[in-house]
Amino acid sequence: MSFWELFSQWQGGAAFATVLAAIPILSIFALSSQGRLNITGWESSTFHGLYSRVKLFIKNNGGSQQNGTADLVAQVPLSELGNYSKYKWCISDSSKLKKTVSEPQTSVSAETTGPKCELQYFSVGSSENQLESGVASYLLETITKYLEVQHVANMFVLYDKNTQQENKSSNGAVTKIANACKISKSDAFEVVKELFLGSEKWSKNCLMSPIIVDLELKLNGSTSTTVVTQTAETTPSASLTKEKLQSGTLSGRINYGIFDYSSYKKLKEIPSSNNGGNKNYSLKINWPIPYKLSSPSRDNTDPCSLEKLHEKTRKRELKWEDIKSCISSVS
Repeated sequence: MSFWELFSQWQGGAAFATVLAAIPILSIFALSSQGRLNITGWESSTFHGLYSRVKLFIKNNGGSQQNGTADLVAQVPLSELGNYSKYKWCISDSSKLKKTVSEPQTSVSAETTGPKCELQYFSVGSSENQLESGVASYLLETITKYLEVQHVANMFVLYDKNTQQENKSSNGAVTKIANACKISKSDAFEVVKELFLGSEKWSKNCLMSPIIVDLELKLNGSTSTTVVTQTAETTPSASLTKEKLQSGTLSGRINYGIFDYSSYKKLKEIPSSNNGGNKNYSLKINWPIPYKLSSPSRDNTDPCSLEKLHEKTRKRELKWEDIKSCISSVS
């Protein structure tokens, strides 16, 4: 199933009655470069409407967040969800996922933009040269399930205005986006809702696509399998196994780019001033729902199980009641 097929299934779905407390969920901002990794190998040098750029960060339970460098980067083809041979992925030398750590490089420029991560098409054989058996396949599968479930959860947000706290600083951007996308509504929440769920589907001028996904996998603490942060002096480090990852909790946020409806490859140029300048905008739905990961061999009855919620998503049975008990406070 492609992302677009999944998306169409949830347009115009039933509204829910339960009202969330007002929390800052929706935010609009101009797109800029992300993160500290020097990443090469993207399908396009600019954001592309058919691909999501995913960054996964591994966090030890009770530990501090790492230095801002992703532990795994992936390019997910939205028209080929689940076809992992079409995915691109990479990890840097400093990734917690690596079996071993490379020797320190002797010629590192002070102007370097960060560790290099070169995207390659996924294959099981090449992945197991770098990671423990089954880890890469499991993470790509988990990323895909997250993207499908979280997108549907995000659509629930748009059915109730009380789930969104107004951000007055973004009102100017909302007005510009509404004008560029020929949306007659002026209320910020209604503009966003129209972008995703507009009834005049075929006359749209703008298309929303999940172009940036930031994920955090929080490991379940265990003194016997504590992950050692990798440095140039440690080789090898304690490797993360598939079983260890399956004991964790996954949460994240999706940023949706605004594209020309007639060309999913091109970000919509939004006039930013009267002087003819343009900007590209993204909308972030900041709703970090903690999903429990699990092993298929374990009888998991947790209602927040990503596996269970994904199964309901695929069957078009996911409901607001399934999501609300898993909601995390947004910091």
